[in-house]
This record gives sequence, C-alpha cells and structure tokens, in this order.
Amino acid sequence: MEQRERILKILNKKLNPSEKELFKLVSIENRKDGLTVRMPVGLISLEGVWEKIQVAGTELNINCVKAGEYATLDELDSLLGDIQWLWNGWIPKGFVTMVAGDPGVGKSAVVQHFVKIVTEGGTFPLTQEPLPYASNAVWIDTEASQQILKVRAGLMNINKKKVFLPVINGDLLSQANLGFEQDRQQIINLIEGVEPELLVLDSLGGSHAKGENKVEDIRPILEFLALLARDYQMAVIIVHHLNKGKDGESTEVSLYRLRGSTVIPAYCRSIMAVEKSHNGTNLLRMVKSNLALQGEPISIIPQISDSGDIAGFNYESYQPPPSKRNRKELCADWAYKLLKENDEGLPLASLIEQAQHAGFTRQNLYSARDILGDRITYGGTGSAAYWNITKNDNATINNIIGANGNGKVKKNAKPNKSNTKR
Repeated sequence: MEQRERILKILNKKLNPSEKELFKLVSIENRKDGLTVRMPVGLISLEGVWEKIQVAGTELNINCVKAGEYATLDELDSLLGDIQWLWNGWIPKGFVTMVAGDPGVGKSAVVQHFVKIVTEGGTFPLTQEPLPYASNAVWIDTEASQQILKVRAGLMNINKKKVFLPVINGDLLSQANLGFEQDRQQIINLIEGVEPELLVLDSLGGSHAKGENKVEDIRPILEFLALLARDYQMAVIIVHHLNKGKDGESTEVSLYRLRGSTVIPAYCRSIMAVEKSHNGTNLLRMVKSNLALQGEPISIIPQISDSGDIAGFNYESYQPPPSKRNRKELCADWAYKLLKENDEGLPLASLIEQAQHAGFTRQNLYSARDILGDRITYGGTGSAAYWNITKNDNATINNIIGANGNGKVKKNAKPNKSNTKR
C-alpha cells in the first residue's frame, strides 16, 4: 500500500466530522522521501487537521511536509539535486542517453564496453579519474541476441555477475515488451533489487509490439524509460537505429537520420553517434546534448582477439582531416603570413614574384587580396604599388589611400575598394 493510502486510512479514523469537511481542502502527494500535504495558506481552521496529519505520520514513520495549495519551483530543490554524471559531459544520471548508428558499426559493442567500465569501476574514455566504485548494470535485450551478449562479455572479461537481466514471466530468454504493464513491473522490481547505476535497452525498436513512427505508440515507452532514469537516479542508454541512407549520402549521423518519430530524440538529453570516420575507423561523436557543452569526437580503436573478435576498445582524441581549401584561400594565408614577416610591407611586384615561386598565379594573389579585405592595406601604382598589414583600426583605410598614394580622401569612396592598378 502506498504511503498516501496508509495515512488516509489512519486519518479517516482520527478526524471528526467537521475536520473531515475541512480535509476536503487538503491534497496529499506521494514523494520518495515521504508525503507533501497541500493546504490553503493562512486558513487557521486547518491547523487542527494538520496536527492530526503529523501525528498519523509519526505513527506510520512517514515524513509529512506542509506546502502551499499550489506547487512552486523551489519545491524541486528538496526532490532533485544537481545533475550527476556517469561519464562527465556524455552520459548523465537521471536521464535517457541514446547511442545511434548504422548497422554493423559496433553500437552494442561500445555500449557493452561502457557496462564493463561501470561494473569494474573503470575509467571512461579520455577521462582522468576512474569511477568511485564498481556498480551493477541491467541489460534489457530485445533483439534475441543474448548469445552475442554472452560471448562478447566473455571476450571483454566483463564481470557477468554484476550485469543483471530481467526474467520475464519466468523465462530468462524471453524478451521484455515495455508496452505491457506486467513486464514493466518486473523490470522495476529488478531495479529496486539490484540498484544499478546503468540500464541498457538494446534496442528501442524491439522493446514493444507497435511501431516507432506514431507519437502515441512510442511516447509511453520513452516516458517509462525517462521516469525510470529520474526516479532511480541511474543512467539509461537506449541503442537505436537509423533510417537507411541513400546512395551517395553522407554517413554522418544527424537527428534527421534517427529512425521513427521526432519524439524519440526529444526524450533523450544526450545523443551519441557511432559512425565511420574519414580514415575508415569508427568514432564516437556527440549529436545532441541538453546538459553540457558537446564534447569533441573520440576515435574508437577495437582490440581484436586471436579469434578475430572484438575484445574491447581503446579511445583517442579524433584528428579530423585537413580542410580542403582552394588555391585562393591558400594564397591568402601565404600572403598574410609573408606580410606579417615584413613589417614595412612589400612592393606588389615583389609579392607577385614570390607568389609565382610559391606556386601561386598573379590572379590567385589578387583574389587573396579580396579575401583578406581590411586585414591588409594597399595603394600606389606601377613600381610604387605596395601591400601591408593593416595597423590602424580603420575599416576605410583602403579608401583613404589614393590611387597615386597621395593620402587624399577620395570622394564617394566605397568601403574595401581601391583604384590600385594591376
């Protein structure tokens, strides 16, 4: 029996008829740490009722807290603490995290490695401090892949006694259907029994009998998972699939590629993608984070066993490929660097000659001038033409320098333009 029902049963005996009438103005709400009793503020006649509520709470060893008729934001301070992290910046406690990716990229294997870290009190990728202690984990398999789970756990040397599985209707190999109340209750019983730090659902698509595209079908599943994470202050990771990519489409994961209704990513406060990198290896990349700045991508390097299976992972900071810049942009970088090394500037003729030696054309150099804009000044004609680094905080410097370099302001000058002859 819930605490609320227990105290109502006692109060029904303790309150006299007039107090029972007054009690109609009172509402009682269940909390994990007791009961919140709401009653109108300043109504003296209710004080006697409140005293009997306190007495009943003491008899039942239930903490009763008096509150105003309407809930306010400050009440959350007593219910919710600061955001806690399983993996700082990546996997929050109390919320749902998603790991998504194309088939075959190793989503489940990476998440299983996270389970290893949790159950042995290890260190998450690129972090300095290990977890404070080894914890339990719950794994809910919905794709009839328990044998893969078992084999991979052996290869990764996971402590299998700390990874708990729900036994649905007395069958260890049965798959949980989160659309069924009895299956949900068995999962709750397991969580309350083993107090895990991490619950994994692999995968979301197999967790119920209905589809993923209709909000009314998928919302109850996600709401259940979100409430589990919040109420038991654990991290919940769901493994999810993507829509099939089109030929020639980028392999990069985005929110638009997630399979199913848009309500799915809405319930996930952190979304990670496992995807192929430019050099053919896999990387872990943050796609969405509501609770922290998005972390930099991480390279995933599999540890391969003698049998050719994945036995674990190493992680490194991901090094993106060099940006593909055109000749004009490369010339702009080259010219700016050269001008910075020559404090007094350089004649245009010398710049053209050096640019040609560096592999740039005269046209590349003039295009570079347009790219650099106000970062450089230029003026003069013929052999007197020169370029220099802009030293004055004046966006119209190139309009003040005349075509003949006499320093007179040109009439009707337009910003960033010069009559310098080529």
